[in-house]
Amino acid sequence: MLASFMDGNELGEKMTAATEIVPTALCTPGFIAKKWGKRRVSVWAAIQNGRLPALTATDSSGGPVYLVNPLDAERLWGNPAAAADQTATNNR
Repeated sequence: MLASFMDGNELGEKMTAATEIVPTALCTPGFIAKKWGKRRVSVWAAIQNGRLPALTATDSSGGPVYLVNPLDAERLWGNPAAAADQTATNNR
């Protein structure tokens, strides 16, 4: 089994460490809001307006769950540490 993985995947493509992409953990909009010092409604608005890409999944009750890549949030709002510092300054 290990040898077949090293030779290639099911589609016959060669897998190398240089081209393999490691996914980042996906986060809920609430976590993104807290980390970037935003209100949850701002994150929801960014998702709904298409400014912040999100994956849609379904929870056990059939409701939608949005999952956001933190790298997309960083592209939109910048570094979360800098955003937290700015929020702290604005709240003084």
